[in-house]
Amino acid sequence: MPSCFICLVCVNSFKSLIRHIKLFHSFENNIEYKCIEPSCFRNYNSFDSFSRHLLTHTLVNQESCSNIHNIEPLTVDTLHTKSNEDLIIIPPCEISIEAFKKLVTEDAIVLVSKWYNEAVVPRNKLQTLVNDINGFNDKCMQVLKKKVLQNLEEKKSDVNSISKISVMFDVINDPFINLKTEYKRLKVLEELGVYIKPIEITIGCRNKNVTEQDNIVIDSVNVKICFIPLRCVFKVFFEQPGVLKTVLNYFEHLNSMTGGIVCSYFQSEVGKVKCHNNTDKIIIPFFLYFDEYETNNPLGAYAGKKKIGAVYVSFGSCIPPEFQSSLNYIFLALLFIANDRKEFGNKNIFKELINEINYLQTNGVIVNLGNKNYTIYFSLALIIGDNLGLHSMLGFSESFSANYPCRFCLCSKMECNYLVVQDDSKMRNEENYSQGVAIDNLSLTGINELCVWNQTNDFHVVYNYSVDLMHDILEGVCSYDLSGILYEFIINLKYFSLDTLNNRLQYFNYGPLEVQNKPQLISMDVIRNKKKLKMSSSEVLCFSRHLGIMIGDLVP
Repeated sequence: MPSCFICLVCVNSFKSLIRHIKLFHSFENNIEYKCIEPSCFRNYNSFDSFSRHLLTHTLVNQESCSNIHNIEPLTVDTLHTKSNEDLIIIPPCEISIEAFKKLVTEDAIVLVSKWYNEAVVPRNKLQTLVNDINGFNDKCMQVLKKKVLQNLEEKKSDVNSISKISVMFDVINDPFINLKTEYKRLKVLEELGVYIKPIEITIGCRNKNVTEQDNIVIDSVNVKICFIPLRCVFKVFFEQPGVLKTVLNYFEHLNSMTGGIVCSYFQSEVGKVKCHNNTDKIIIPFFLYFDEYETNNPLGAYAGKKKIGAVYVSFGSCIPPEFQSSLNYIFLALLFIANDRKEFGNKNIFKELINEINYLQTNGVIVNLGNKNYTIYFSLALIIGDNLGLHSMLGFSESFSANYPCRFCLCSKMECNYLVVQDDSKMRNEENYSQGVAIDNLSLTGINELCVWNQTNDFHVVYNYSVDLMHDILEGVCSYDLSGILYEFIINLKYFSLDTLNNRLQYFNYGPLEVQNKPQLISMDVIRNKKKLKMSSSEVLCFSRHLGIMIGDLVP
């Protein structure tokens, strides 16, 4: 039987082995892929090459089959329902009808899960795919079944074998028998523990016009939000093989760094207080990210009416950099209509999420790894987002032309225009924040309401030093400053021409990683009028990194 070279778990096919390595060992760094099949010990640096090699093997191992033919098949290797130590599946050589049905059902579940995981496949189209496959099978399989059974009967094959093959054809003919509707599909995935069902929470009610028997009546309807229990998400995530080990190893790597370099929240002063003072516990900090997005045409008549607010959770400070921006490790926590937050307030919207975070910090989550239980505690590190999102979520002024527009300090709008050095006496702290809340005057304090997130254990809004790098720097200060610098070099000092700069922009060697962020060519209108560069944030970052090398030989 094929087995994993990392954890030595056995699976029923080489395709299952490939899926197992993808799902369970994606966190392993710098893997040298090894084939441990009998008389074949080839090594590969590329997973794609390793996968192609595995498929060249044939699964013929009668001795293994005879040893394990009585073992009940499991679904763990693709659906994460049990630990990988228990993963043993019946090989196909002595398969029973029930085992075959289970095998087809498991593969159908995997296929449906892959479709659900694809962002380009809408959920309503998934039902169409299921129906079309059933329709295709119904036409083709019946013809094939009739032909095969007819040949078997002509050759006077065993009656039991013919009956068994007939049933197998029927199973293949309808692989989605228990997955025909979305209700059934989600129910099966939930029972397997791979789907965490959102919880609808009522936060209030409002009046709505309803038509009844050609009459319009006013009815009261509940206003709801969707909440995903983080304790369930974190438990499933950290029970994946290699995840907790990777996080703890990364913590050790950060602690071993010298030279006073801070490259993670975990190394900051606030992070040390939260995580390092409890050496007897496993405490993992996480970030909350808040933003709103438009579902309708942003230029249409209904813009803003169905705008959605979303809160996400990420472990950006706890996992190696190569995983931090992957969507696989960013989890949805809360969804709501943006206008509902304005109508019912932050307290009602975020109440359940705050309670969940306090539970995670106080009680933690018990995860089982290798037949051993670990209790992991989670701490809210930072609330991040764009400036408008953070100000609205944290209770500060949502107008950046207000008298006191900053969430970090008490500098007035006029002072913000001229200050170039931080004035520590103006920084917000718990004392002046409490005084500002008591004054209850937005124009005098910049505080719109008491921050509901202060109810979270070991968190206070005045220490939430999170800035919006993309909007503040890359699409803001950096873009305007670069335009001014290029104006001085090209127009005033005439060190080089715009054509020279664009020529170097076009033919510069950005390398394999940065080539996808290659900056756009710059127009003379942008330079002459000192306009904002027409580049995306990633392009501005790439441009600012390489500008010195591009024009260094042209500037005295």
